[in-house]
Amino acid sequence: MEGYRVSCNAGLRKPLCHPLLTLGLLLWRKMEICFKCHTEKPIDDFYKHPKMANGHLGKCKDCTKLDVSNRSRTPDGRTRDRARRRNNERRKQQWRDQSKRQRLKPENKIKNSARLKLRRAVLHGLIQKSLCVVCGSINVHAHHQDYSRPYDIIWLCPLHHSAVHVGEIDWLSLPMQSINIIKVRGKHGAPTLAILSALLI
Repeated sequence: MEGYRVSCNAGLRKPLCHPLLTLGLLLWRKMEICFKCHTEKPIDDFYKHPKMANGHLGKCKDCTKLDVSNRSRTPDGRTRDRARRRNNERRKQQWRDQSKRQRLKPENKIKNSARLKLRRAVLHGLIQKSLCVVCGSINVHAHHQDYSRPYDIIWLCPLHHSAVHVGEIDWLSLPMQSINIIKVRGKHGAPTLAILSALLI
């Protein structure tokens, strides 16, 4: 290879060319010519594509957007767009139906009721979110060990919440927040929530 000192033991070594020429080669490698508009642009103006040799599409972002816009105006493009929207709506409806079936299962009614009661208590400010009892993260979930007691919770981050459910962490070793909340009548007879006691077990 011209311009390189090659040795079978040391392999490829430093180039013998001038530093400015090396810098020019590096700058040249960061430019690409779009095959649509034939304009030389920085490599950042090309979408990444793992199947291409240089890891980017051969046409720039502007040409790609223009092609997509023109394609959507053709009959075939409009048909594909309608099919894509129809499939998206179908998937959304399937997700809604599956979620509804999950909610209506008898074993999930108690869970949903406990989650709803806790969510309302947090919304009314009767329960304050605390940090994860394991790592101290501020992004926490409320873990219920007994869904019949919706206010007996352990605040855990998503990682340690999953670890508790799979059995990697013994929940008995974690401090549990036990709060007794009852419904009382407000000033105008509307039911409100009040805290009787808050205990840290």
